[in-house]
Amino acid sequence: MRERQIEALRQGDAVDVVLVHYRTPDLLLESVEALRRDGESSGLQVRPVVADNGSTPRDRERFEAAGLSVLWDGENGGYSAGVNRGASAGRAPWVVVMNPDVLVEPGCLGALIEALREGADCVGPRFFWDRQQTLLLPPNERRGLFQELLSLQRFRSAAAGHRHRRRWRRHARRCWQATGPISCFELSGALLAFPRSVWERVGPFDEGYRLYFEETEWLLRLRRRGLCARYVPSAHAVHLYNRSAAAEPHTARWFQESRERYLHRAHGSWVARCALAAEARWIPSPQDLAASVAGAAGQPLDGPYLEQELLASIRGKMAKGETLWLEISPAPLGVPAAAVRFSSGEQSWRLPEETQRSLEAGEWSLRLVGDTGPELFRGTFQVS
Repeated sequence: MRERQIEALRQGDAVDVVLVHYRTPDLLLESVEALRRDGESSGLQVRPVVADNGSTPRDRERFEAAGLSVLWDGENGGYSAGVNRGASAGRAPWVVVMNPDVLVEPGCLGALIEALREGADCVGPRFFWDRQQTLLLPPNERRGLFQELLSLQRFRSAAAGHRHRRRWRRHARRCWQATGPISCFELSGALLAFPRSVWERVGPFDEGYRLYFEETEWLLRLRRRGLCARYVPSAHAVHLYNRSAAAEPHTARWFQESRERYLHRAHGSWVARCALAAEARWIPSPQDLAASVAGAAGQPLDGPYLEQELLASIRGKMAKGETLWLEISPAPLGVPAAAVRFSSGEQSWRLPEETQRSLEAGEWSLRLVGDTGPELFRGTFQVS
């Protein structure tokens, strides 16, 4: 009897961590080291398993030399298939599924498991884009029917684009400014934690989603079963964003296929067909797009930095004691975006060098936004 009690206690502190890997071996090994350090500091037994969707024999030798269990079936079945393969291989009461480009900070896993012990059914951390933890990454966008219909209007005019950004900011800042766990079903699939019993109740990820929207659909199923998901701001993790997806040439096509599948599954075929038809009709011309993004004040930037002169000019416009948000986004309308919040008295700010190196080619937007909502400055910079 005593031995069974000890085993039950030991298993209660065990966490199966599924890392779905695709051609980023160095990042995966760094991620595993961060997990192990966090497990030691949190008093958790971390059991990492690699669901391998793309590696070389040399990569797999490195993983095995690091003491990792590697599940490899010779093909890339997509993120959902990797999650399902890895989750079904474990037996710990707690499960974490994550990208290999995520680095948990000390105390992250402990805070997440504590939130699960307190009654949450699925939890996610506060994500940063850089190791210095300056740039906050946003939660996923809301995908309810009402939000989907409203978002279709975003390209119709500058005013519609501005309203779209305001709605998105309320959603993102609710998470960014949270001081304790809050209800949130827009958690990022870059790292999700849940009890194994919830996984068994909700079911596996839908493998029809090769990449993108798989966690959105799974969280929708969780919500429809009356379960709860929470954003845990005290759990910090760095997401070195888009490292795996950037290596996959079919990423853009998979995103669109997954979006269409989600619309059908979440809202029904008729609504999905109408939404997609409206979206196709409303795809803006270059002239319309330029008009839709022209609603913010200010002048374009020459580069990716807010220099001292710019901040000095903005400080005079801010109410005393008010703070500013700097948003950076690859989307022409400026959302979703990563953001940094800083005092209006700041003298300068620079995009972290590691983040600069990771930016995809194309035009990026910058917006400086007041804490209460006004857009004070709009700029763009080009990444080649």
